[in-house]
Amino acid sequence: MREPRRGMHSGISLLAVVGSALLLAGTVIAAEKSVVGIVIDFSPREAVKGKRLFSIDREGRPYAVKENEIVYEGDTINFAEGANPNDTFVEILVAADKVIKLKPPKGELPAQEWSLLQVLWPRLASAYRWINSPSSDESKLENALSRGDDNALSVLPNLRRPLVISDASDKPLWLGWSGGIPPFTLTVAAQGKQLSQTVVCANTKPAECVREATIQIGRADGDIQLALTSGDHTTWTQMVARKPIAWKADLADVAPLGKLGPFLRATDLLDRGHGEFVLESARELAPVSSSYPPARSMLNQIRDGQIP
Repeated sequence: MREPRRGMHSGISLLAVVGSALLLAGTVIAAEKSVVGIVIDFSPREAVKGKRLFSIDREGRPYAVKENEIVYEGDTINFAEGANPNDTFVEILVAADKVIKLKPPKGELPAQEWSLLQVLWPRLASAYRWINSPSSDESKLENALSRGDDNALSVLPNLRRPLVISDASDKPLWLGWSGGIPPFTLTVAAQGKQLSQTVVCANTKPAECVREATIQIGRADGDIQLALTSGDHTTWTQMVARKPIAWKADLADVAPLGKLGPFLRATDLLDRGHGEFVLESARELAPVSSSYPPARSMLNQIRDGQIP
């Protein structure tokens, strides 16, 4: 087994003793304090004229707002004087599928609505370490990589093990890549027979092409082959094994966890091996990526080769 990334602890259970303390985002918080929610999005991401437009006020001290920050009873989101409510906000997940958006001038948090967060927070804190909160410079780099321009086609460049996906899931596959020239053709085949094909950016300028695709694979028996062909005829091919994937007991039924369920499943898979489950992780994340920004962040990192 690989060493857990960025201090992750894959063995943490949902039944973990919540009375322990956790070092997160440079702050030690005792678990007996009620967990209210998790910051999942905010804007602007960078300082404006050298000043951050919001912070978390915790017992009289300001802390930076981060995408993986857990907020507690008694915390307040402080907005800077003059912050524009039209483009300044902090979004906090407070229940399975409930997100509140705080805007200037007030940033008061509700009482705890979802007691399960109190049990989930050690696992969530570990899972969030897979996410790099991008700075503005990193965002520019990520955009340049994904759009490609003159870069060569690159798909999962750090993959060192054969890919594995679940043979029981009927969710579509998600694949992202960088570089290459549009249009792109993604083909799925099994036992010499084409199962599905999709064309990406058929009528899109290279600088405007979002290099990712979602494709149905059906329930064909046996392994499948993925083939991605760039407009310059460069082709990436990869065999993918279809095997049973056993979920841990606390992740077997994630419906009660809402958007957090796919995220926790995806990070659990990444913890298990050496990157061989990355497509199955993306398969879990893609359906919630439009409504759960951390899932989108992870897909971006997979597309740009930062994961695995």
